Parts: sequence; C-alpha cells; structure tokens
Amino acid sequence: YTQFHYAIYFNGGNIQIYEDSVNRGVVGGFSNNVSYDLRIDTKSTGAAYYIRPTDTETWTLLYNSSYSSASPFRLGATVSYGTFRLDDFTTPSTTSTDV
Repeated sequence: YTQFHYAIYFNGGNIQIYEDSVNRGVVGGFSNNVSYDLRIDTKSTGAAYYIRPTDTETWTLLYNSSYSSASPFRLGATVSYGTFRLDDFTTPSTTSTDV
C-alpha cells in the first residue's frame, strides 16, 4: 500500500486510506468472510474511495480526498498477513458515474 498514490488498506478489522505512504486514518471497518467491492475514483486532484458488500447496489463513500494529481498510477494489491482472495481485479476503460 505504500507504493501507491491511492490505497485502501485492510488492517485488523479496520479500513484505512493511504496516499503516497501517508495514513489518512481509519475510515471504516470490515468483517472476515464477507466479500466486498472496492472502488477508487480519481479526480483532477485527489480521489474518492468507495466500498460495498458484493452483490449489492449501493456504494458507501469511505473518504474524499483532494490530496494529489500525481500520475502514473499503479494497479495492485498487497497483503500484510492472512489470506485475501481477489477476483475480477479490473480498471474501467471509461469514467464511471454510477455512485
């Protein structure tokens, strides 16, 4: 997570936001054995971070940033410990407007 401009970090039941290795704080929680969809929408400056339980329609805003306009972006994931399953790891080809 410290390698990315914008990152969502799962840590002991807490969800934290990191931007260029700076911890923006705990912004929510998660439960083990529950699948989630994550979304980071970049803006001209900053990003909006979203989460929702898989197979639900409503996105929940975790954090709204105006921190940076840095690029290029790296798409990736890191796991500190334990087991995480990633599925359908994608990047959209067009700008999303469904919030």
